[in-house]
Amino acid sequence: MIGIVHPDLGIGGAERLVLDVVSCLQLSGEEVCVYTGHHDESHCFKETLSFGKRAAWVHVRGGWFPCSVLGYFRVLLTNIRCAWATICMLAEVKQLDTVIIDQVFLPVIVCRVFSTAKIVFYCHFPDKLLARRASLLRKMYRLPFDALEGFAMSLTDKVVVNSDFTSTAYASSFGRWDDVVPFVLYPTIGNISSISHIPQVSSPKYIGKARRSFFLSINRFERKKRLHSTIIAFGTLRNRLAVQPGQMPYLILAGGYDKSVRENVEHFHELKRLAKSLNVDREILFLPSVSDATKHALLKETIALLYTPVNEHFGITPLESMVAGRPVIACDSGGPCETIVHGVTGLLVSGSPEEFAESMYVLYTNPKKADEMGANGKSRVKDNFNLARFASELNTLVK
Repeated sequence: MIGIVHPDLGIGGAERLVLDVVSCLQLSGEEVCVYTGHHDESHCFKETLSFGKRAAWVHVRGGWFPCSVLGYFRVLLTNIRCAWATICMLAEVKQLDTVIIDQVFLPVIVCRVFSTAKIVFYCHFPDKLLARRASLLRKMYRLPFDALEGFAMSLTDKVVVNSDFTSTAYASSFGRWDDVVPFVLYPTIGNISSISHIPQVSSPKYIGKARRSFFLSINRFERKKRLHSTIIAFGTLRNRLAVQPGQMPYLILAGGYDKSVRENVEHFHELKRLAKSLNVDREILFLPSVSDATKHALLKETIALLYTPVNEHFGITPLESMVAGRPVIACDSGGPCETIVHGVTGLLVSGSPEEFAESMYVLYTNPKKADEMGANGKSRVKDNFNLARFASELNTLVK
């Protein structure tokens, strides 16, 4: 039996990876169970459900324990909740051969103390590098967690990372604890569903009337995703094109939105206010929490995907766009530098709204070039990020 510990089995790149791991292991004949502190059946990937109910291999333990108090102590409480889920897994599953853990470090220590199972840690990015340290109090608060995270890494049997970018960050963060070079296992992506049209979406009605009429951004509604840059770039592009209100091109902002997450709600309204202040609110469609079917259809029909995060650890959405045969405009830092070939499958820019606007202009005024990049991207994903390759490398790691 292979056990997986994950903090919150919601909707995101990390959760997509967990489900791909589960799928590949099950197809290879392994028994798999996932223990998590939270799984909302109304806000999750459909693979975690069976006939509308939670799948038998998904186990929620510690859901009663808060992951924060008034938005504070998130690292501490999330680790405690996941440690409890891990204890439950060790008590309930009698023959665990391998445990795969990601995002949280305390379950690693629990497994090493109470189990002989092989421990594989999947590092999306070192938590110590994500933490804010704006004040002396915050710096002091982080000290024990930074030490425990490094100590936990030294207890693992294998550490896996999602990109060369993350591998470098891991080495700089935990070199004093662990001098082993992590194994890079790129996330994978399957084939986009065969959808010939964009499903019916809400107003404005003119979006989707013509193919290649809009740019698309797919990201969680979080400030670190820099969605405001997308809106500013879009406004700059429309001014350069001197188009009238209501005329294309348009912009669709889609992505993960959880009304229980304060930042999602606040930032969503911030972006709407920004669009209105730039007088482009009539040409922008906000689609929070879109279905997979709608997302895949939009990817097929967009002019290009706009991917604005800086130093993104990997970024699965650019791969989804390339699989759909559409180019990507992204920042020239982090994981996208390993997935996107500049000038071949998309365009890499410094990250400023002005450079995004310039690249948008290039692809909007040269649709043939955009189509060629999209075709190249589809081939690149097929050759380098396919599911068979992912499954083969994964099986080697867990054996």
